[in-house]
Amino acid sequence: MRGKKTYSVVAHKILDPSVSWEEGLTSTMGVCRTIKKAYEIALFLAGINDPNINYRQVLRIIKQKGAVEIKQRDGAQTAIIIHCKAY
Repeated sequence: MRGKKTYSVVAHKILDPSVSWEEGLTSTMGVCRTIKKAYEIALFLAGINDPNINYRQVLRIIKQKGAVEIKQRDGAQTAIIIHCKAY
């Protein structure tokens, strides 16, 4: 897998204070091989059910800028997808 591109997903959501920082990180991060799966996982990890942008818009932005932020239309949940190189 050396030199291949992957998609890192980081969700931002408010966690229970009793959750350790390690568990908080592992429950809000993921790595995917395709942008379609990264979009699905981003929505799932952040708890977004009404995203501000759709899959096609995410695909276009990722191709242009290399990273994209997805937000809940009426809430505080957000997720970031980053196109990165696997070493």
